[in-house]
Amino acid sequence: MHIDLSDKDLKQLLSIVNLAVSTVDYANDFLESPQITTRARAWKNIEADILKQAYLQGMTEHVEHDEQGYHLAEHLFEKNMEITDEYDSLIIHQDLARDLGRRDLFETYTEAEILKISAESGGYIGVLMHPFEERYWKEFEEHDYNRLRIVEDKPIQAP
Repeated sequence: MHIDLSDKDLKQLLSIVNLAVSTVDYANDFLESPQITTRARAWKNIEADILKQAYLQGMTEHVEHDEQGYHLAEHLFEKNMEITDEYDSLIIHQDLARDLGRRDLFETYTEAEILKISAESGGYIGVLMHPFEERYWKEFEEHDYNRLRIVEDKPIQAP
């Protein structure tokens, strides 16, 4: 197969592939899944082929080569890390707001009340849960995690 790409599009493809490979590789580091391991290996091989072709076509500003193979140039890799860091922060905030909001929802309403409201909304509790999540979104936006504390009767003792 032959695909014609402008240098600009190839540069973007290099970043996209690197982001995808980094994501599946990260998942592979923490999850014991043969499927993810197989996918990570396959995607790394595809990335290696694309990087090699880009390098051989003269994109040495964006692809580096050493004894270990072909790599995305540091300046593109750093841009990808910025994107990844922003995404991670967003997802952490979203997941934490959802989980804490759900906890607060179930502390505020009985399970029977939630089931009733859910049934009235076609099985959807999002409308009911939204104010609980929104409270945490605002908190994290204004104060990050600075006011989050674990409240317990027994403090942790220093070693």
